Amino acid sequence: MKKITIGVFGGICVLGSVQGQVVIEDGEIHNIFSTINDWVEVYDSIADGTATTVNVFTESNIVGDVTEDFSIGLFERSRMTMFGGTLGQDLWVSDLASANVLGGIIQDDVYVDLFGSVNFLGGTVRDDIEVHHGGSLSFLGGFVGEDFQLFDDANALINGGSISEDIEVFGGSLLISGGNLLGQNLDVGLRSSGDSLITIVGSNFAIDGVSFLGGSIISNSGLLSGILNDGSVFSLPFLIENGGSIVVTAIPEPGTYALCFGAFAFVLLMISRKSRS
Repeated sequence: MKKITIGVFGGICVLGSVQGQVVIEDGEIHNIFSTINDWVEVYDSIADGTATTVNVFTESNIVGDVTEDFSIGLFERSRMTMFGGTLGQDLWVSDLASANVLGGIIQDDVYVDLFGSVNFLGGTVRDDIEVHHGGSLSFLGGFVGEDFQLFDDANALINGGSISEDIEVFGGSLLISGGNLLGQNLDVGLRSSGDSLITIVGSNFAIDGVSFLGGSIISNSGLLSGILNDGSVFSLPFLIENGGSIVVTAIPEPGTYALCFGAFAFVLLMISRKSRS
């Protein structure tokens, strides 16, 4: 398969249809608009270490390669914004690289490793999201067709979008404050295993149908339900094993705030009247 390397190159490079692997390492900005029938690797500039930037647009289709098992691999401090288009295989983000996904379809997995970071505001991941070894991920919008998993000191936020299946942490921390936790085709549901912390922020929590005011969950398993901080209702089985923990933080609903404020205002009024008399 033909390999195309873009080294030291001036200005903005617009990539059209390409047959073969593409390696970009020039520290410039590259816009991908059409088909690449293999995979793309992106690195810092080989000349001075400047971060290389790639933008993927709606018309693009990056097929990927079964040997490498990814369509785009971002390494070192390279950056990508995906506005649309299709990745036929994985998106890899590693070695301090970063990506913003605003739209498009990733037909396979998203794999974040070695302090890479990804922000999701939209788009579709057909299979899993996996975050490893100090990686970070913010999921504020979009759709995940299968599991959402953290390993080995990774950290993530879920505050929007939809997760179809299991949410599992095998080392690291996860904050859930919003989003649609669909609970389809579950193996476990919500799992915290090993040196892991899952924090869930919302209200009206219950374990196995019994109201739970908040704090660390003591039971090893059960059914956790409630309303997340963005108003999304969820109900998921949970499993805590090997020293993992799930902590629920209850935030009063707006009606409760209004009631408390009204009571406080009434007390102030009574104090004011008493002081005048």
